[in-house]
Amino acid sequence: MAITRLLSPLQRTASTRATSFASALTPPVKSAVRGSSWLAEYLKKQAEKEAEQKAAEEQAAAEQAAAEQAAAEQAAAEQAAAEQAAAEQAAAEQAAAEQAAAEQAAAEQAAAEQAAAEQAAAEQAAAEQAAAEQAAAEQAAAEQAAAEQVSAEQAALEAQKQAYKDDADFIYENDGNTYDNVDLTGTINPSTGQSPNWFLDVGKGKYTTGEGDDVAYMDGYGVLSTRGGDDIVYVENTSDELWISAYLGEGNDMAFGGKGHQEIRGFHGNDYIDSGDDTDLVNGGGGADEFIIDLQNSGVDTILDFVHVGDKITVLDGGESSQGDWYLNFSDSFNGLVGYANNAVPQQFCEIWSSDNELKAVFGVGVDNTAYIDDLANFHNTTAKMSSDGIQILTTEFVSPEEGGSLEFV
Repeated sequence: MAITRLLSPLQRTASTRATSFASALTPPVKSAVRGSSWLAEYLKKQAEKEAEQKAAEEQAAAEQAAAEQAAAEQAAAEQAAAEQAAAEQAAAEQAAAEQAAAEQAAAEQAAAEQAAAEQAAAEQAAAEQAAAEQAAAEQAAAEQAAAEQVSAEQAALEAQKQAYKDDADFIYENDGNTYDNVDLTGTINPSTGQSPNWFLDVGKGKYTTGEGDDVAYMDGYGVLSTRGGDDIVYVENTSDELWISAYLGEGNDMAFGGKGHQEIRGFHGNDYIDSGDDTDLVNGGGGADEFIIDLQNSGVDTILDFVHVGDKITVLDGGESSQGDWYLNFSDSFNGLVGYANNAVPQQFCEIWSSDNELKAVFGVGVDNTAYIDDLANFHNTTAKMSSDGIQILTTEFVSPEEGGSLEFV
């Protein structure tokens, strides 16, 4: 930087005046003042030096101020940046803390919900386990009760069977391994001179008793015939293909069928016929007979002669009163025993159906098919009463085949 640039206006004026003053002196004066020129020069230089010194100081001060300003601004900027960073750090830490708190709360909430769900699941499982155990206990109790009931019924049957056996005059038994042909009609009890009361416990074969009050148990296919007397027969057939036939003679007889196919025919007398399970053929004969139809049994029973005064069909449901769990249907087609269909005369039929819409029994309307032959069928106009547990014939009269049979409820 040039020195003149550093001279203040006052310094430049003083220097100019001194130069002009020296130039204006006359030669004599110049020599006199030549010494003072040096002084002026000195003063000028001194002034310039001072001016430069001052300018340098001012420049230094300005630079110092600028440096301080810059430092201050730098410090302020750094302070602001530090504060901004601190604020951001604090905000980040706050956010992180809030995030951590939220995650902790969410984790605790999830843990609580998980614990609640597990508790609920455990309670549900416990409830289901308890219900299952209760159901199992009830099932076991029911099965136990049923088994005990069956056992009690079996024991009662065995006791009844033993009582019959004890009361009989004579006993005939076999193991049922062979087909026996036994005729006891000519036997006489020497103590009475009359036909004895026989007890039979037999298997497959052909058996005939006389005029006594006989009791017979037959398990197997074949024929069982009783003559006179009030007889009781139990028949069951273990073969699905073959039949067992029970022919009851005169007297008030009782017949009980079991599993398998049975043909049970009464004669004169008021007979009680329960044909049991599977498809059976029953015929009461003369007298007021009662036919048992159980809705729980399988198969379709065919009743050949529901025409006599006092004849009754009793409808049961598992051995108990059916309470109307059945209905009657009139039909022009025969839907009973297939083997009998070819011998059924043109007639109308009544059908007994369970409330589950299963056909259980069929009988001809006002027709006695006892002979099992078309030409010998008898036709009747009948009236009957019907209740929730069955049907009973009230009146009957013969009519011609041309008129055909009828059934009216009163």
